[in-house]
Amino acid sequence: MVRKIITTSVKVVNHWGNSVKIRMKGYEGNLYQQHYDEKEKKWIYTHRKVAKKKYGDLPKKDFHVHHIDGNRKNNKPDNLILLHKKDHRRVHLEKTLKIIKV
Repeated sequence: MVRKIITTSVKVVNHWGNSVKIRMKGYEGNLYQQHYDEKEKKWIYTHRKVAKKKYGDLPKKDFHVHHIDGNRKNNKPDNLILLHKKDHRRVHLEKTLKIIKV
């Protein structure tokens, strides 16, 4: 089975008074929201940008940003958690994640 990359059209949305370009990109059935970063002149995954604001600089490798509720369009800070790639894989394989707030 060949999985092809799908990119939907680019939209400009109003985000807190600023015009922001967004698009959905990913593999078939696995779309993540992206936005265009004017400073860096490239597309960035929105969930990684939000996680960077929440946690500071993200580790360069071995860590993934996980959507707690499973909704890839819900990029609110409370819905994102930083997990080691092994833990992230296990969460998706076992379909369970227990979050304990302290």
